[in-house]
Amino acid sequence: MRKEYQYGKRIVGRVNSLLDTFVILVCICVAAFAGNQVFNTSYYPPIIGGERITLGQVFELRNDVRRRSFDNFSWHDLGSNEALYHNDRIFTDKDSTAELEFSSGNRLKVSEESLFKITQDTDGINLNIEQGVVFATLSNSSEAFVVKVGDQIYEIKSDSSKIKISTDGKNKELSVLEGQAKVRLGNREETIEKGVRVLLTNDSYTVKKSWPSEFTPTDGKLFYLVENNQVKFNFNEDVEKLHLSKTKSAFENGEVFDVTNNQIVIKDLGQGIYYWQVSNDKEVSTEKSFEIIFEEIPIFENLENESRLLVGQEKTIYTQSFDSIDFFINDEIIEDVDYDDGVLKINFDEVGSYKLSYRNKSIEHPFALKSKSHLIEVIKAPEKIVLKRPFNGEEYYFYQKDLVEFNWETADLPEGLETYLVLNGKRHLVAGQSYKIPIEESGDYEWSLEYYFNGEKVSASDENEFSVTFDNDNSALENGRKVVVKKPGDMIDLTWANKAAPGERSFQVEISKDRSFKNIVQEIETTEANTKLLIKELGVHYWRVKNESGKFVPPVKIIIVPPPPPPAPKIKKIEKRVEMNQLGPFVGRVLNWLIPVAHAKDDIVLKWEAVNDVKEYRVQILDGDDIVVDEKVKINRYEWKDYSVGHFQWRVSAIDYWNQESEFSSKEDLIVTKKFGGAQGINLLSPRHGKRFKKDDVIELQFEQVRGDRFYIEFSKDRFFRNIKEVSLGKATSYRFKNQLEESFYWRVKAIEKGDVIYSKKRRIDIKKEIKENRISKSKPKLEKSERDTHWFVGFSPELLTYDIISNSKKLEVDDMNLISIIGGYKTKIKDYDAKFSLKHSSGVVFEDLAFNRTRLGAQVLSPLNSVAGLKYGVVTQVEYRNELSVLSDNSIESNAEFYLNLAPSLNYKIGKVSAELNYFILNYSGLNFEVSYQISDMYQASFSYEDFSNSDIESNQQSMAFNLQYNF
Repeated sequence: MRKEYQYGKRIVGRVNSLLDTFVILVCICVAAFAGNQVFNTSYYPPIIGGERITLGQVFELRNDVRRRSFDNFSWHDLGSNEALYHNDRIFTDKDSTAELEFSSGNRLKVSEESLFKITQDTDGINLNIEQGVVFATLSNSSEAFVVKVGDQIYEIKSDSSKIKISTDGKNKELSVLEGQAKVRLGNREETIEKGVRVLLTNDSYTVKKSWPSEFTPTDGKLFYLVENNQVKFNFNEDVEKLHLSKTKSAFENGEVFDVTNNQIVIKDLGQGIYYWQVSNDKEVSTEKSFEIIFEEIPIFENLENESRLLVGQEKTIYTQSFDSIDFFINDEIIEDVDYDDGVLKINFDEVGSYKLSYRNKSIEHPFALKSKSHLIEVIKAPEKIVLKRPFNGEEYYFYQKDLVEFNWETADLPEGLETYLVLNGKRHLVAGQSYKIPIEESGDYEWSLEYYFNGEKVSASDENEFSVTFDNDNSALENGRKVVVKKPGDMIDLTWANKAAPGERSFQVEISKDRSFKNIVQEIETTEANTKLLIKELGVHYWRVKNESGKFVPPVKIIIVPPPPPPAPKIKKIEKRVEMNQLGPFVGRVLNWLIPVAHAKDDIVLKWEAVNDVKEYRVQILDGDDIVVDEKVKINRYEWKDYSVGHFQWRVSAIDYWNQESEFSSKEDLIVTKKFGGAQGINLLSPRHGKRFKKDDVIELQFEQVRGDRFYIEFSKDRFFRNIKEVSLGKATSYRFKNQLEESFYWRVKAIEKGDVIYSKKRRIDIKKEIKENRISKSKPKLEKSERDTHWFVGFSPELLTYDIISNSKKLEVDDMNLISIIGGYKTKIKDYDAKFSLKHSSGVVFEDLAFNRTRLGAQVLSPLNSVAGLKYGVVTQVEYRNELSVLSDNSIESNAEFYLNLAPSLNYKIGKVSAELNYFILNYSGLNFEVSYQISDMYQASFSYEDFSNSDIESNQQSMAFNLQYNF
């Protein structure tokens, strides 16, 4: 309701309407939220470097390697031969490596557990290595590798070298493993030789001599070995101990071996990445690594145990893809073979038996294994075929459907050879020296014979031509014509010569199925020289018409034929997750009748591309060899209602108006799976990932309610859940236990419904190790930030306020204040107490020119009620600085700022992502404050609050509503 007040001659009014203001405030909040999303996802438009510039491609991957491009918000699996782009971030997991090749030819090998970003710089590739180790093989000095440490830009160039760059999270270290490289910082440039280390710091770089300076295997070496293997270490300086480990920090964690005469051989090493260091009584070397991959027996991908081949016939054999192979025939290496990237082409000039095998040929594979031998039997090629009848140019005259017999001469054929007679492009499998085929229509024909061996065409005869003419009634075929009719009910034109003027006389047209016109099937009267004939059936028709003299002219034959059968429809694979109706048959039918939408199963809709000029489609759904659906539909879609879950196949054919049915489409998968647990899966609520606890703390694990028969909590000390401990929860969605472990562990939730299983994501719980108390010092160790569960927050909080006050016997009312409000603060947790310090500020203008603002500085301390889960109690203190309106003696209005101190008991209850808070303030402005909030994500929270306060001392009342969008960091 809009109110106006007049004091003297002055009219006091309110400003904009409540609705316009609230819409504007919500739009501002949404825009700020979207802007912050874009900012935090680091998306840059092309004008500031977000263009999709190709830098190179993936050369080889092992295990789990992921990439996040500048235009993606999440990590995705990286695949072999994929392109690399400007602003890509690459991550390798445990036991995972990646080899990348840039456009210049320079290569990069990324070790396990490494994370780096690649960008295009003016002079080369910028490597921002956040953690881990990379090995670079440099072969083009025109492209620099740029490494940034703090504000320092290091450029590394080389025409021929292998270097290693590693980081511990702070400084980076460069080692030259082979050749030499140039390192440049500003105007300072040095050539670094093999056996030298360079420490790259925020200030400058330091060159150090590596110890030992010469050694094998080289750092980052990849071995392809067999299980019964050995790796030999050699050093050029005095080394006493070798420390070898499958994890990093080999000197501390590895197995120790004695080194004799600066060399040692380690035998029977398993697959994986190894880290090693050497030491003597004075020094310990930097850590180095190598990787072992076991050789596998290669296979021929398209050869059976025994194959047959014709003399002189070229055979294409597919092997596993290698750069080069050793190829064996009868255990002898064949030097000159046609081989390219997994494709081998061979042929044999002599009949006989040949045993084939091969193996990988490369320096990196000195112990490559040979494939299993495959036997090829080479047999004699067939002789040329001689065709007899029909001879070239022969003519046949038929008066009804008849057979043409084909004859040929040939010698004995090799076993396994197939003979096909080809008639106008259509193949017929034949045997012997003759074959009969029915001929049903006139025309020119071509025929030949072809020989196939192992599915390949190996020989063919010449082609003979012959012709067939049908003349059922002994008249010339040219007097009739063939007419293609798409469907019954179509019309065709019949036209004749007319010497009379139009309309002067009528014509009688007769249609018969026989030439003698004994049975007239249709008569047509017309005054024109043409008419239309309605087609009802296929076949031979005769028609005649009376001329001007009243006599019938000789009949004309027309042959009504259908169009070619329709093509097979095109369909696609379908995967469908459905909500299964789990009600009983009787109850389901009753509920479906009462509330059909609520209790109906999801329909599975199959669609395909429409085919022109067809009347219907046949849909078949197959479960293995069994046909579970065989139905006809009029349109190009089918709704499967009575389905069950499973892996099916489906296909479709088209049927035209003459009931000619096309071939079925190729079978495609139809996979029907049951929805379970909701599309979002299981959402874990608390504790957050990585939260730290002490031994003997009580930990409560909570997750959102989903549908399921049983729930379990699974614990594991490793993130891969190789060894788990399982706790059954039944239908409960939380689990409390007293922590007895002294090391970090992982947990997740498993849900089961009718045999189907889903898992939540995993979370880690960190365990704080005990620190022995110093008896001398009584001071307690300072809690880390993560231990206090601390974060800052800011947000927009538009507020709508109703305010009234009695001053100088006058009542002032403002019922739609326009306030732009902000909120900020600091939240922490110390032991079991939640503490929050907040600052809220709202400002605006009332009565057109008077300032009005509220600034509230508050502190809140809450403690949990042990008997009630999720409920906490405590106290809120608040200092408020606000404007109060008053009426002066001359009836003018004044706005003065006042300070108020307030205190409130507080209750807070949290369930899942929703929490509710109730405060009752008891000083000055006293009354109720209520707030409901929803945790959108770890960073974002939305809430709504309402308060109703009154101040009896100054006879003032206030009610307000506020919407808050909060960002945590």
